[in-house]
Amino acid sequence: MKKTDFSSIWNVVSRGTLLQTFVFAALLTALASCQMPSPAQSGGSSGMPSSPGSPSSPGSPGSPGSPGSNDSLGDLDQSL
Repeated sequence: MKKTDFSSIWNVVSRGTLLQTFVFAALLTALASCQMPSPAQSGGSSGMPSSPGSPSSPGSPGSPGSPGSNDSLGDLDQSL
């Protein structure tokens, strides 16, 4: 009975490995397909060259946002 248990466990493990491989490949494909159409959709609305610019421009205002908070801290220091 133990041999049967081990063989059934081995079958489940081997099936699980195949399932994990297919699920992992499906997730990668889904992530790639989610990333690819979003620039295409924004490119369809605003033009292809502007779509790469629009993701980078929200990124650049985000980074000056943190120095902006530092400036407000500097203003607080000056007021003290």
